[in-house]
Amino acid sequence: MTAPVLRVLQVEDSESDAALISRLLAKAGFEVQAERVETAAEMAEALRRQTWDLIIADYQLPSFDAPAALKLLQETGLDIPFIVVSGQMGEEIAVSMMKAGAADYLMKDRLSRLAPAVERELREAETRRERRRMAEALAAEKERLLVTLRSIGDGVITTDPEGRVTLLNRVAEELTGWPLAEAVGRPLREVFPIFHEQTRQLLPDPVKRVLAAGSMVALADQALLVNRRGQELVVSDSGAPIRDASGAVIGVVLVFRDDSEKRRAEESLRQADKLRSLGVLAGGIAHDFNNLLSGLFGYIEMARHRCETREIDKAIAHLSSALAVFARAKDLTRQLLTFAKGGQPIRHPRHLPPLVRKSAQFVLSGSNVALDWQVPDDLWPAEVDENQFGQVVDNLVLNARQAMPNGGTITIAGRNLPRGAPLPTILPPRDYVQIAITDHGSGIAPEHLSRIFDPFFSTKRLGSGLGLATAYSIMKRHDGLITVESEPGRRTTFTLLLPRATAMPAAAAPGSPRLLPHGESRILVMDDEPSVREICLAILQTDGYRVDGAAHGEEAIALFREAWQSGHPYRLVILDLTVPGGMSGRETLSELRKIDPDLVALASSGYAEDPIMANPTQFGFAGRLAKPYLRDDLLAVVRQVLPD
Repeated sequence: MTAPVLRVLQVEDSESDAALISRLLAKAGFEVQAERVETAAEMAEALRRQTWDLIIADYQLPSFDAPAALKLLQETGLDIPFIVVSGQMGEEIAVSMMKAGAADYLMKDRLSRLAPAVERELREAETRRERRRMAEALAAEKERLLVTLRSIGDGVITTDPEGRVTLLNRVAEELTGWPLAEAVGRPLREVFPIFHEQTRQLLPDPVKRVLAAGSMVALADQALLVNRRGQELVVSDSGAPIRDASGAVIGVVLVFRDDSEKRRAEESLRQADKLRSLGVLAGGIAHDFNNLLSGLFGYIEMARHRCETREIDKAIAHLSSALAVFARAKDLTRQLLTFAKGGQPIRHPRHLPPLVRKSAQFVLSGSNVALDWQVPDDLWPAEVDENQFGQVVDNLVLNARQAMPNGGTITIAGRNLPRGAPLPTILPPRDYVQIAITDHGSGIAPEHLSRIFDPFFSTKRLGSGLGLATAYSIMKRHDGLITVESEPGRRTTFTLLLPRATAMPAAAAPGSPRLLPHGESRILVMDDEPSVREICLAILQTDGYRVDGAAHGEEAIALFREAWQSGHPYRLVILDLTVPGGMSGRETLSELRKIDPDLVALASSGYAEDPIMANPTQFGFAGRLAKPYLRDDLLAVVRQVLPD
């Protein structure tokens, strides 16, 4: 077996001592290649010239010593075992040399320990070199990884199993606002805080979700990253566990991207689509109202002509026709308001089967279309505005009836959807009530499905295109959803989803109709529109009430104070909620209540979306009067709120 070569640099002024050390090492089985130096310059040159396995230094030389030699070695950065030998060296000196970095120290008269010490130090030196090679390889691998990560367009963050950040690439640094040096060791929550885009609630910890799944998962939907600079970025992300060679999870990697620009592009497309829809809407409004106004002008003009010719019966007939056109205009206006801003629904817990069945049977009465009723009696209640929800059902059933001109069957099915049941992603998780209305007509062409809820879009020659747009708006204002599925030539199904009511519907209270006597009370009407104020005064006066009018809040307050001080106060005030450039009805009521805290007031408005119109009592009003209104509408509300 070939003896291992041992290259030894001896810092020694005695040739005989150097030779002795070489012989002892050769005797131990080494092939010794030794060189002796006596000065710092000679040692530096020897270290520069070749590689050494071992340095053995005498403690004291005439112009050099072991401490200086050790310092010179350390300055080069070389890792070579350094052993001190000396003829005279106390324990204190030996300890100081070991602390300075010497591997061992030996006395020249006890060199029997030399070979074992050399073998030990060579093994330890090899172990250190192997560790350095592994560290260098790891550093090189990490550098290659960093170079790769820098070239990736997505943000990448790695963490340990406890969720502490271990690595960020350059994109992640830019998006989070955290430099790698500052982020390492910090909790992921601090570096990568993500919130739900709509609710602004903190989303679950991505690390915990990945560790729980044990595999790659898509993380938060609609995630909003609030970075260190306070910027809000819409992000999409995914995560996966990091495993070692044995398969054990040693961390988590998150990959995410900034979708803000994509979201802005989508929003721009939506805005463009809205503008297109508004163009259609404006044209549709102009067309429909021009037709209605033509009818109104024509009937009223004919009525005036009949009055001039004393044909009173025909004049009354023309006025009745004008009122019918007026009713159509009123319905169209309410549909437009519901579509535009929804019209705040006045919701109460209601059992849906009676409402849906009543609407469906009314629409289908006298037709050749049958009703297949598949709604269970134990369907959960929902909070709905009966009129608005009835409008939705009426429209859908009417569309279904018209889709089957030769007759057929409309199926209305209902079921309860408990939390956890499959739902459209747009709806938050909770209990829902589902109503599905299916016809077996011609269906809807695929190219029309995406526009079916657009205003004034209709596939019917005589359709207004407002029905489904209004239905969509109503369902949205009820925190619900309407969806459509269609198979051309076979069937179309519209599905209504409503949140389950948190309370049970109230039982109907028994009672008899109340008599409505003519009034004699004083009433104050405030409205900025002269024609509305004039007709309101006229209607109330013909019913026996004593009425005054005011054009704005200041005038109403002055009249009210004067009547109060005279001892003949107003029993009721009717206040227009919106007065351009003046006090609103709510502000006026607040001032009037300072004069009479028990004042009875009605809110009047043409804006159905005003929250006061939805819940007048919450704002101090006794009731509401929605414009436009007829004589009977006005008198019914007034007689309801005024005591006998």
